[in-house]
Amino acid sequence: MFSDLFINTCIIVSLIFLVSRFFNQYHPISPDSPLGVKLVLSVLCGVLGIVLMKFSIHVNPTTIVDLRHIGIILIAAYCGFFPSVIAGLIVAIGRLLLLDVTHNAMEASMVMFILGMGCGILFNFTTRWSVLQRLILMNTFCMTAISFLIVHMLNHDIEFNLSTFCYKILPIHWFFSFVAMYFSYYTMEYIRARNSIFKKLEKDSATDFLTSLNNQRQFETLFNAYMFKAKQQQKNLTLLLLDIDHFKKINDRYGHEAGDAVLKEIGVILQKATRLGDIVSRNGGEEFSIILPDQTKSQAQNIAERIRKTMEEHYFLLPTGLSIQITVSIGIATYPETCETKDLFKKADESLYKAKSLGRNLVVVQDSL
Repeated sequence: MFSDLFINTCIIVSLIFLVSRFFNQYHPISPDSPLGVKLVLSVLCGVLGIVLMKFSIHVNPTTIVDLRHIGIILIAAYCGFFPSVIAGLIVAIGRLLLLDVTHNAMEASMVMFILGMGCGILFNFTTRWSVLQRLILMNTFCMTAISFLIVHMLNHDIEFNLSTFCYKILPIHWFFSFVAMYFSYYTMEYIRARNSIFKKLEKDSATDFLTSLNNQRQFETLFNAYMFKAKQQQKNLTLLLLDIDHFKKINDRYGHEAGDAVLKEIGVILQKATRLGDIVSRNGGEEFSIILPDQTKSQAQNIAERIRKTMEEHYFLLPTGLSIQITVSIGIATYPETCETKDLFKKADESLYKAKSLGRNLVVVQDSL
């Protein structure tokens, strides 16, 4: 018996590890998961219950003991009512298909479906509880119902010693049920935490720590991808390079905290001034860039001029409470109007240098080919 329930536990933890490793990475498992994800998980938890029945303990020829309910309580605790009902229904159908259709099998199937509904209802009443608290409650509910069902079935078997089951088999069943529940929960939460850390590191590697814009590395990756796409599809692609005028004086006069506050605010302004599909990055220091897909030279010039004017009129609040005004210089290059894709950054940089050399607070567009 120990070996069978131990195998049940190992199967549960192994499958939970594989499934949660994939789903938590792309769609963290929760009541708010996409409907398709919850449906797939419901089916998998139901299949888990069917697999566990293949490693059941035969108490008598028509009664088996296993941990098939663990899949139901897991999907109920993490995803809610309907996934729990679907998993319970699959386990119930599997019980009838796997073994002979007997009176005991019919009762067991009905109980599995009721457990699916019951765990779903318990979820609705415990939405403010932690996942572990819900699992403990649901597991207790399921094991109580299963224990009464098995005792009821065995009570009609005059050849079976019911007291032996109650004092020897039933406690072990309860023990392994809670062990499997806890290890399943631990595995799920461990992978969720690892994936969360990985996503944060992945985001941090592509994001500027100060402004939350794309950093230089991410800019280069996206810029190369957009250049390739623009050339392949023969579409416009514009690059704006923006530099804060006399930024060093801000740091020298007001301190680096003031300079950081200005950079953060500029990041907010640039995001508000651009479209959803535009790529805004901080390329380092006081230099920013904006990739404008499908924008002509004249359209880009209007956007850049609006940004320049917004910056000029905006009052930047410093940590000391003082407000200051700044200006920016912007250089523009557009494919295919002013240059080839391979020269896009170089030409935008030349336009920016020209804007600064002509007195700053200017927008300069690269001359046409």
